[in-house]
Amino acid sequence: NSNTGTFYLDPITIDTTSTQSSAIGMEWLLDDRWMAGFELYKMNHDWKSSTGITGEMNSSLVVFSGKHLFMRGPLRPYIGAGLGLIYVDFNTGDSFDTEQGVGGHLGAGILFNFGRLAAYAEARYIDIISIGFSGFNFSGSGIYGGVRFQF
Repeated sequence: NSNTGTFYLDPITIDTTSTQSSAIGMEWLLDDRWMAGFELYKMNHDWKSSTGITGEMNSSLVVFSGKHLFMRGPLRPYIGAGLGLIYVDFNTGDSFDTEQGVGGHLGAGILFNFGRLAAYAEARYIDIISIGFSGFNFSGSGIYGGVRFQF
């Protein structure tokens, strides 16, 4: 997956194009058209201050989400949204700072069903707002893909 966007924390600029991210989650099919679940994200970004100091920002995000499936059959388009909490660790190698925030996402995708196995592709917009002292605001978009197992 990939993320793009801009993050500003005076005097720090986060390069979201350098993101490495991964996610794992669980979803429950509530009926034939609705799914609910949670996801755990891990994201890494490089940052640089206006004075030339560089570092890494590590974020962990827990999101509770829902999806609406539109059609039955092997190809199932959907839309989804979620809300969650984020924990951010800023690291320069010599020092670090932590922040908390709230976030949400909106997305759309398609689910390719193969019995108990499925693949998906999805585009998402993510917005995260600090609830700590720094007042950061991070937003960006991402393209995700993965495999689902039903048991």
